[in-house]
Amino acid sequence: MFGLGSMEKRISEKIEGFGEKIEAYLVNRIDGLDERLQQSVRQERRNQAALESLFENQKAELSMLRGIRNESKALNTLMAFAESFALWCQSQQNSPELRVLRAKLAALTDHFDLKILAENGVPFDPSLHEACAVRFDPNVPDGYVLETVRPGFLSGGEILRCASVVVNRPADVRKTWTENVTGEGGAFAEGEAGAE
Repeated sequence: MFGLGSMEKRISEKIEGFGEKIEAYLVNRIDGLDERLQQSVRQERRNQAALESLFENQKAELSMLRGIRNESKALNTLMAFAESFALWCQSQQNSPELRVLRAKLAALTDHFDLKILAENGVPFDPSLHEACAVRFDPNVPDGYVLETVRPGFLSGGEILRCASVVVNRPADVRKTWTENVTGEGGAFAEGEAGAE
């Protein structure tokens, strides 16, 4: 029995040693898990702050885009009015009232950095004009704009839309010129050009 007591004692010591190792392991493991949990909490806070910042940036960008859209609507409305006004002005006498209206429209278009392309009696410029017909008027130089059918627009130096114009051409050069301008054999212009 003597050997059993000592054996029990050794087993008890081993169990105690094993228990201490398990306890140290569990304490170490719990400390590691606690540290990882704290890191996760800190990371979650950083993510939340980044998400809030992103949300605020997106909100500001959305507000800016809404402003651009509203400005674009205003610009489109202004362009529609300016187009109608420019065409109407072609048929009117140059009166003091008309000059006042033109000045007010010019102030409004300047605010939007918009230039109306509706001038008649100027040389045809393919970067600003689109020939929709040709006609001959002996009192106007060859290659000049006789009539603006649809005004064009420039904004910030960039073309938004070319002006559709009737160009002055003598009958003998119409076909060749319209072929060069349109690349379509001039068929559209010959039909339009018959009324001299």
